[in-house]
Amino acid sequence: MLQVYIIDDELPALQELGYLLRGYPELAVGGMFKNPLEAMKKMEQDKPDVVFLDIDMPNINGIELALKLQELYQGVVIVFVTAHAEFSLEAFRTYPLDYILKPVDEDRFHQTIRHMLQQHRLRQTGSRKQSTISLRCFGKLELSREGETREIMKLTNRKMRELFAYLIVHFGREVSRKELIDVLFEGVEDKKTINHLHVTVYNLRNMLESFGVDRSHLLIRESYTLEVAPGICDYIDFVNFINTHAFLDAGNVQAAEHLIESYQGPFLGGEDYIWVMETWNWLDRRFEALLFQLSAYYQARGQNSGAERHLKRLLEINPWSEAAHQALLDLYMQPSKAARYCRQYEIYAQMLEKELQVEPEEKYQVFYRRYSRRKQQS
Repeated sequence: MLQVYIIDDELPALQELGYLLRGYPELAVGGMFKNPLEAMKKMEQDKPDVVFLDIDMPNINGIELALKLQELYQGVVIVFVTAHAEFSLEAFRTYPLDYILKPVDEDRFHQTIRHMLQQHRLRQTGSRKQSTISLRCFGKLELSREGETREIMKLTNRKMRELFAYLIVHFGREVSRKELIDVLFEGVEDKKTINHLHVTVYNLRNMLESFGVDRSHLLIRESYTLEVAPGICDYIDFVNFINTHAFLDAGNVQAAEHLIESYQGPFLGGEDYIWVMETWNWLDRRFEALLFQLSAYYQARGQNSGAERHLKRLLEINPWSEAAHQALLDLYMQPSKAARYCRQYEIYAQMLEKELQVEPEEKYQVFYRRYSRRKQQS
């Protein structure tokens, strides 16, 4: 877990950042300070990992403070959150992770947090002495090795690539020779295709071994069964989690968050295999269900920023999800969130009109009219 400090001489700014950060179980807000000098004293004990920092503050300028922090605490991550765009060039002398302007755009803020958490995981991986194998399936099919440098195994042969993809989808079970011939050679089972299959499997195994893949991490058995250790493949970890966790609780929510972060695009993106359609549909349904579960988990605990974050993530992936639009509107259905409600309602109404030529449910229209009138009067 990363220890976070927030330093800003304006209380509303502190409270807003604190609210936005509550939705991340990987982050612990260790201190919120209006006085930067008081924060410096407290840091001697806590040594935070990340500091969100205003620039225009009394006693000490935020850029000067960032330079002092980096001198005292090597590796501390700085994120500037300020109303002053004119300081951006000077601020980058401190090599911050990001420079966010007030008023804070929440989507932009959440992108920064996602990037920060990904960088943290990469640093953890890079700190290990041995090479780490990673099999990525979300976004594209890619097997990589992380050591002193990052290397990617080149799977340019189409048959070998399709064989590997098929074994990944059907991991953990024995795949028959006939099944593979049906997939790879359109069911033509003769001496030539059988030999071609054997050569393709042999070359794939040989390539994995030459790339340095440990058999305890990834292995293709003689029975055409693919075995993959936990933590190696994003798709396999996702499937195993879904199949073994019917509910989210404090013990597995961080694992669920990690799986959500690993989703970097459609399953086997860029591949055009007809047989993968069923898996695509299954994954879409399960991924959406997990995002709804996470949203409900945080909402039940009063952490509405976490609930909101996962619903927005769902809409990034599937902008046509009526259930996600409605869940966001339900979350915003309170006077303090009137502006967000109106923005979300207009996006939802436009989507319904374009796709289905219908209007939102009456209850959503009622609140929209009420909130938009208030907005006009103010």
